[in-house]
Amino acid sequence: SESRSDARAHAMSIRDALTAEPAEESSVRVTLRVRPMLPTDIADGASECVFTTLGEPCVFLGSDRAFTFDHVFGTRATQAEIYAGTQIGRTVRGALDGLNGTVFAYGQTGSGKTHTMGTAASFDADEGEESGILPRAMRELFDSLKARLETGELLQVRVSATFIEIHREEVRDLLHASGGALERDAARAGVRAAGLDAIVQGGRPATVPSAAG
Repeated sequence: SESRSDARAHAMSIRDALTAEPAEESSVRVTLRVRPMLPTDIADGASECVFTTLGEPCVFLGSDRAFTFDHVFGTRATQAEIYAGTQIGRTVRGALDGLNGTVFAYGQTGSGKTHTMGTAASFDADEGEESGILPRAMRELFDSLKARLETGELLQVRVSATFIEIHREEVRDLLHASGGALERDAARAGVRAAGLDAIVQGGRPATVPSAAG
């Protein structure tokens, strides 16, 4: 419609003005993924009100409101397209070069965060095309490490991982059998959770004295 075209043009003009001749590439990128309607949504009489245009980082709310992001994925986007389009592999490889990297999902309950991130995946199962960001990032991490070991770029590696949940101001260790809340320490370098369990490459468990949250 004409109003939607006007909204798109306005949103894109604002984006162009904000990103014209940047001094350096931004290290923060924001991606929007639109979740498809579920059978329960349809049964409740809900209707789609958010629309995307293929190839444009723009989302429309209704017919006359448009918003732009670094990446926008519609309801038909696959898990592989999400991972590749957001360049998370670049973040993983950057970590091997000593750079810090963070990927997190934000949204209301039921918006698809768990599915997108893949945090409900089984360690023993290969979910194939339905694998989320976390399993894909782990595969890329170890594939990259293997390649660097084979070329001699690295002589030895040690990988450890912790897995926590932050919910209603409580921090829980998801690798610990009890799953109890952890004590937080507001250290100078940031909030830390003491006594986190860690999985070390090779399956050997370990406990780290404190890990930044």
